[in-house]
Amino acid sequence: MIDTVVIPAAGLGTRLFTVTKENPKEMVPLFHRLDDGTILLKPLLEIIFENLFDSGFRNFCLVVGRGKETIENHLSPHYDFIDLLKKKGETRYARILSKLYSKIEKSSIVWVRQHLQKGIGPATLLAKDVIGDEPFLFHAGDLYIPKKKYLKDIIKTHEKFSPSATIGLKQVPEPRRYGIATIKQDEKNQIKIMRVVEKPRNPPTNYGLIGVNIFERDIFSAIKKTKKGLKGEIQLTDSIQTLIKGKQKVLGSIMSPNDICIDIGIPETYFTALKYSFAH
Repeated sequence: MIDTVVIPAAGLGTRLFTVTKENPKEMVPLFHRLDDGTILLKPLLEIIFENLFDSGFRNFCLVVGRGKETIENHLSPHYDFIDLLKKKGETRYARILSKLYSKIEKSSIVWVRQHLQKGIGPATLLAKDVIGDEPFLFHAGDLYIPKKKYLKDIIKTHEKFSPSATIGLKQVPEPRRYGIATIKQDEKNQIKIMRVVEKPRNPPTNYGLIGVNIFERDIFSAIKKTKKGLKGEIQLTDSIQTLIKGKQKVLGSIMSPNDICIDIGIPETYFTALKYSFAH
C-alpha cells in the first residue's frame, strides 16, 4: 500500500506577488464548504493534507524553505488556541480545529529544508532518506484537486502495472504552461509515456503533467543524472524523461475531463480556484 507522500513547498511563489513575499503560496486561502453548508476559508495546503489523509496517506514529507514557518505552525496542534475558542463560546470552530489536529496526530510529518532554490527535482531528492525504498506519491503543494477519486485512480494504475513511475496527466487548454507528455496506449490498456518535455514552445500534445505522480526509488538516481533545464534548475519533468531514456517503464494516469485540477500558481488560475471552491 502506498501511504507516503512528498509535498514540495519551498518555491518563492513570485507569480502571486506580493502576497507571497511573506506568506507561502501553499497557504493562500480557498473556500471550503462543510456538509451543513457552512463556508470556511482554508489554506490550500490544509485541503491537500486532508484529502491525502482521507485517502489513506499517513506519512508526509514536506520540503520547505526559509520563510515557510507558517506551514509548519499550521500543521502543528495548538490546543491553547482551542481552549481560547471554547472560552469565547466558539465551540463549533473548536471542533473543526480539533478534527484537523486529530488527523495531524495520527500522521507522521517530516519537515525537510531546501536551502537553495535549485528546482523541483532537487527538492524531491531531499526526501530520499525519508522515503527509503518504498514507492511514494508526489503531490505539488500548489495544486487544487477538490475530489479525492483521482488519488485512488493513480494508485490503482501503479499497483496494477508496477511501472517505475506513474504520471498524472490531464488534457489542458494551454499546453505551453505545462510539462507535456506524448503517449501511446498498448493492448493491455497501459498508457505508456514515450516522451515528456517541460513547457514546450510547440507542444506535441495537450496532455499536461498535473503535478501528481507515483515514483519508485529509481526517480532519485534519475534526478542526479538530469542536467539543468529551464531557469538553470533541474526540472522534475526532465528527470522523468531521464527515466524514459533509461528504458524504465513510465505510465500515465489520465484525469477525466470533468475533474477539477487547478494549479493556483498565477492570479488567473487562483481566481478560477476561488470561484469554484465558493460555488461547491
